[in-house]
Amino acid sequence: MTKKRKRAGPGQPSRYTKAAAARICDLIIEGKTLRQIAATEGMPSIPSIYRWMEAHPEFREQYARAKDIQTEILVDEIRTIAFDGSMDVEEREDRNGNTYEVTRQDVVQRSKLMVDAIKWQASKLKPKKYGDKLDLNHSGKVETSTPTLRISSTVPKPDGK
Repeated sequence: MTKKRKRAGPGQPSRYTKAAAARICDLIIEGKTLRQIAATEGMPSIPSIYRWMEAHPEFREQYARAKDIQTEILVDEIRTIAFDGSMDVEEREDRNGNTYEVTRQDVVQRSKLMVDAIKWQASKLKPKKYGDKLDLNHSGKVETSTPTLRISSTVPKPDGK
């Protein structure tokens, strides 16, 4: 009697194929995380994906390109988030039945958080393009300024007058 093989679930299979590698990269470009990919039916586990990158230079390069593209798409998404004010304002009604608009600070703050998170991620994934710019040039001169002391007319002068 032969044993029935278990159906592959999340975190399976661990055998490298070019088709599986391409699918992983496509999912990355679509914005999926490795955690989400590994949880998908028929996809390898996160450690397997990293082992594949170690063992297959072509997959490592394909993965790096996919992350670059994912970063560019995320950066494009910033404009969409920042300029979408459709949920920022809510209409309310007072006791007299008059309507007025109220800014939904929770929605505004959530949008700000999303933009900041994307900016942070982009700065880590592509620091040369999206990271903070530091000016490390130095002319060799050190300029200092002496603070100007101002004497108010209400302060007595040194001669006591």
